[in-house]
Amino acid sequence: MKLVNDKRAVHFWDGSGRLGKHYGKTLALPAKQRFAWDVYFVFDGKAKWENMPPAPMNWMHQLGQDQQRLDGDKLRKIVEGLLKNAE
Repeated sequence: MKLVNDKRAVHFWDGSGRLGKHYGKTLALPAKQRFAWDVYFVFDGKAKWENMPPAPMNWMHQLGQDQQRLDGDKLRKIVEGLLKNAE
């Protein structure tokens, strides 16, 4: 999937795994996995990164088969819709 080419979109890499551990505990990952990797989060403009990371407004993964399985076209439409509404 191509990166979103919009100055309002930010892409992050969590090399330390801190967010993966946090979201692994708070999201319903397939097969009761406890570490969120290969996960794609979408936050709206209201998300506040404070002491605890915010809940994503939408998310998908590549960790197994369930309703949250990555669908690149669907994810792109969600992001584009948020960006369009933020204009």
